[in-house]
Amino acid sequence: MKLVRQGLSVLRIQHQVMKCILSASQLWRLSPLSRGGTIDPADASYAIATFKNDLQNEYNIVEVTETLVNRAITLAETHGLRGYDAVQLAAAYEVNLLCTASGLLPLTFVSADTELTVAATTEGLTVDDPNLHLL
Repeated sequence: MKLVRQGLSVLRIQHQVMKCILSASQLWRLSPLSRGGTIDPADASYAIATFKNDLQNEYNIVEVTETLVNRAITLAETHGLRGYDAVQLAAAYEVNLLCTASGLLPLTFVSADTELTVAATTEGLTVDDPNLHLL
């Protein structure tokens, strides 16, 4: 717990760092598919380029605040989530609160991780698993 307290100021991550984490985690999924022949390399390159463009122009970045970190800690303890999964779910929870408070449709939490989707559902989020849409 001492490390968590000491790390709170470090967790006030700048937007570019969060973009890097998001980008790396999404692109990580495409690379092995391309190398393994599941996705044509040209299609993978197009998907990566499109994602990078969307990341710069379409995404709103959620700042990691002390409140978000505290929610993530609670979610990790409650659901047995890994650290980054708990941060991801905490951010989605906060965005969903903003959506519903603004009269927008609720957020749909997309994940192929069973533990994470169960936790998100338990926390009241609408969930979609991309694996259910594979051809």
